[in-house]
Amino acid sequence: LPEAVESFITTCRKNGKAMKVAGTALLIECQDADIAATIATHNETAGFCLRAGERQLVVRHEHEEKFRTLVRVLGFGIAN
Repeated sequence: LPEAVESFITTCRKNGKAMKVAGTALLIECQDADIAATIATHNETAGFCLRAGERQLVVRHEHEEKFRTLVRVLGFGIAN
């Protein structure tokens, strides 16, 4: 095959496996950026969430119950 075609096939093979689903998650929108920062950086909750924007946090589903418990201890609630 021509070099351009070989290169295209190699790129498709590589990029076709560039990502994989590692699990499902909950996207939480905080009232403001300060709350998101407080929760995302607090020693108790930092390991259970990631920032996903200025006011958003992402929590893996397997960590949801623990995360909800910890944010209540910090004085925050989550509305459904």
